[in-house]
Amino acid sequence: PDEAVQLQKVDVAVAEGQWHTLVIELSGPELLARLDGKQVAYGTHAAIDVAKTNIGLTVGGQSVSFKNLRVWEATAKADWPTTRAKYLPEPSR
Repeated sequence: PDEAVQLQKVDVAVAEGQWHTLVIELSGPELLARLDGKQVAYGTHAAIDVAKTNIGLTVGGQSVSFKNLRVWEATAKADWPTTRAKYLPEPSR
């Protein structure tokens, strides 16, 4: 059965009363989310790397509206390994 998995917890201020652009990319076991062009989450989990038959958007605490919702399949760009490095957390010392 599907289980919710928290990849990362990020507090993001989202201004009310205006539209925002949210892009969520899945590639193999990786997930990258950007809000208005800024990275807000990155994580990996084996449960991401499975065939998808539906999507779900969960919103907690407030109501929300979606417009221009688009879902498509694409291939990762050749420079993804370099781009990915920008989103990985710094190693702890």
